Amino acid sequence: MKIFVADQFEFPDSCTEERVEIAVARRGAFPFAEVAAFVGARVSVDASHELGEPMPFQAVPAMAEVSSHLLMLAGITIPAACAWRVWRIRSGVDEVELVIEAPEAFMHYKWSSSA
Repeated sequence: MKIFVADQFEFPDSCTEERVEIAVARRGAFPFAEVAAFVGARVSVDASHELGEPMPFQAVPAMAEVSSHLLMLAGITIPAACAWRVWRIRSGVDEVELVIEAPEAFMHYKWSSSA
């Protein structure tokens, strides 16, 4: 698993106190054959049992920002009209946490701001 982290000083305005963490794991028979196993390892076992219905990536409210962060930190380009499945773990004014299922990888995206 690869983990990329950007603190507030990696953003144009450090006063926003943003932080982004992206974890990327290859899909495979071991250790992550399915999204629940990945969520259990990255978030919690409880969260892995409470996954709701996924949405397509293009329906994510912060899609442009998430795409920009994935490219900036992890070098991952999101295809146009992307239908990758996404589960929202948390979402609020100062926090967005998603799990993304790409064809060859699982991603855990977490953005927060303490400003």
